[in-house]
Amino acid sequence: MGNHIDPSREPPSPRILRALLGDDVFARVVAVTFIHGSPTDTDVDRLGELPELKDLHLRGGDITDRGVALAARIPKLRALCLSDTSVTPDGISRLSDSAGLVSLTLYGPSITDSHL
Repeated sequence: MGNHIDPSREPPSPRILRALLGDDVFARVVAVTFIHGSPTDTDVDRLGELPELKDLHLRGGDITDRGVALAARIPKLRALCLSDTSVTPDGISRLSDSAGLVSLTLYGPSITDSHL
């Protein structure tokens, strides 16, 4: 991780092309961490639109088994961190569908041995 957005830095692309096509054409999002607010399963579904997403940190009780199933479908996802979510052991088992996932971190009082 370590790559953070510096809002004062100009994107690394030709200014003329950004003016014509917009900054988003040159964006490549590889990590998403929700710091404020509580993401929902719908938010996770939208993250599937980020083709280069590799690292995802979700925190909050609005993430359910459905959100984990949606995260498992993110093609390049390699690391997933779930903190204080409503995910059940059945939801965790859905991650077996994620071929590239190599790191799973679980935090929170609701995590039990049956999640593993």
